[in-house]
Amino acid sequence: MASFSDDGPGPLRVEFLAPTALDEAGRRWRELEADAGPVPVMRSWVWSSAWVRAFGPEVACRFAFVVDPRGRTVGATLVTAGQTRRGPVPLDVRWLGTGDLPEGAEAFPDANGPVALPGHESPVLRALIAALADEGGWDELRLTGALDDDARRFATTWPASRVRAQRLASPLHDLRRQPVDGDVTASLRRSHRRNARRTLRAFQRTGEVTVDWAETPAEGLAMLDELVRLHQVRWNADGRPGAFARPEVLAFHRELVERLVADGRVALSRVRCDGRTIATTYGFVDGGHLRSYQTGLAPAGGGRLRPGALGDLLTMAEARRRGLETYDFLPGGVDYKRTLSTGEGRRWRVALRGRRPRLAVVDALAGAREVLRRVRGRPAPAEAGWDGAEELVLRTTEGPASAGPSGAASPAGRRRGGAT
Repeated sequence: MASFSDDGPGPLRVEFLAPTALDEAGRRWRELEADAGPVPVMRSWVWSSAWVRAFGPEVACRFAFVVDPRGRTVGATLVTAGQTRRGPVPLDVRWLGTGDLPEGAEAFPDANGPVALPGHESPVLRALIAALADEGGWDELRLTGALDDDARRFATTWPASRVRAQRLASPLHDLRRQPVDGDVTASLRRSHRRNARRTLRAFQRTGEVTVDWAETPAEGLAMLDELVRLHQVRWNADGRPGAFARPEVLAFHRELVERLVADGRVALSRVRCDGRTIATTYGFVDGGHLRSYQTGLAPAGGGRLRPGALGDLLTMAEARRRGLETYDFLPGGVDYKRTLSTGEGRRWRVALRGRRPRLAVVDALAGAREVLRRVRGRPAPAEAGWDGAEELVLRTTEGPASAGPSGAASPAGRRRGGAT
């Protein structure tokens, strides 16, 4: 247990529970969610408890609850721990949420961060960070997959010189720009609209194109199994293990589907052409926002037969028909996603750095690599680099003013152009 004094709701303390204390942790977390109102799926009790059951035996983790002076729980998160490497240097890392563990079976959470009562978001984060700083034993404390507000709150709790942040682009499609039961391509830019229509016509010439949407756990599990089969075949053919190579990963997602599909918080769709499955899409629904998390695609047919584009186009059309407002492709590089987007949101990876000597070695090696790159005239890496806290605060406060609760810029915002 650790204490933290804050000017907001009063002195807060942090209580840790072992991952085996699922009953007590579940009771407290669910009560907090009921008081806090709807929270993103990937910071909910369903997500966190399913992850602990699947990966808790191999990953160091525990539940953290933030409590006010009256004994009321005002915040909660999962804290995970592990090692990563920066070049030859091992780093001890703590994550808020499921983070980037275990290696090779990462959950890639989106809209990540603690659950907190309204108005307590910043005090809860400060209390958690203070408690973990008092414990010590880590080189970096990280928050991954964070939206603007959560990333900024996390970064500004720490000295700016010891914060690193990385921005990740997240293409999205504003479904409200589509006519209901109308042309799914109508909201795309002209050249992209033309290509999308060619894809639709190419499949329609080979047979009837249909879309199914899972309404029950049984339907959802059947579609998930089909998605896994298609995904693994495609990835294995390229010599890669695929996202579902480990049975724990499948167990984790099967539990999520069983528990969330009936109330509409998991979305699973299947697109067929002439009775053959072309694409399956798996995502999570928060309010009117659909986060496209994973896909399973049939082998490409060549020419304009693009299974990924067809799957996303028809899933977006069905999502629009069901009243959803945005379709987020999430970070991850597949070029066609940008061609189907009408705007772009952003996510952040933020690392708070400690003072352990090995970090000086990491910085020295990084500096040497950068000097060598410039001497050799090589271009900078395509992926956005790690910036300081000032850059994070600047970008999140000067970004599109119309960014919504999902952290996604509206189509009128600035355009700068996912897990598949």
